[in-house]
Formats: sequence, C-alpha cells, structure tokens
Amino acid sequence: MSLAALRGEAVIVQFGDVGCAVCRENDRLLRHYQLEYVTHGLVVVSLHEQATLDELRRYDAEFTFSTWTGLDPGQAIARRYHALPIPTTVFIDRDGFMRDVRRGRLDEDELLRSLQGLL
Repeated sequence: MSLAALRGEAVIVQFGDVGCAVCRENDRLLRHYQLEYVTHGLVVVSLHEQATLDELRRYDAEFTFSTWTGLDPGQAIARRYHALPIPTTVFIDRDGFMRDVRRGRLDEDELLRSLQGLL
C-alpha cells in the first residue's frame, strides 16, 4: 500500500510499536474515530518498526475495528515524515499534505480538532 493510493481520503498515520502502551492507547482511540468517520473518507494507518507479520496480526486482532496495519522497517517512512520519536501521529489531508503532527499520547480534544481540519 502507498499513501499515494489514498489520495482523496483523509489519512491519519500512527507510527508506533506493538509493545508500546501509549501507542496501543492511541491506536484504540484512532480506530474508534475511523469507525465513526469511515463514511466521510477517514483512513487510519498503523505502522510499526519492529514486529513480525504474526505479531501484527495478533496486535490488530486486539481491536474491535481493523485498520491498515503494517511494517516500517528501519523507520524509513517515519523518517520521511519526521515522525520520531514514537509514538507520533501524522494527519494528512485529502490532497496528500501533512496538516498536523502529534507526538506522544493523543489527547481526544486535540484529536477532534485535527480531524475537523481534515474532514
């Protein structure tokens, strides 16, 4: 999957790690809002540097709503988006431009403000 294939959608990319508790909390919150706004074209992508495909499947299965979950070996994508350290959440508008970056634990009110700018 490439982000270019998601042009026209509002995209949130969560850069994290399957063993990170804050990343997991952020992912749970993002998936909740993806489910709520899926009909408005919101897509959430969850990328992890160090995990096996089996670990990613188990991680994804812990949530009630699935999203794009994948690997970012060597944090190549995270570096391109200046999304370090993890967890970092990047908000990308429908034209493919980064509109916001949040580092650390996501605050729900800040998340909603960032979402309003995308949708």
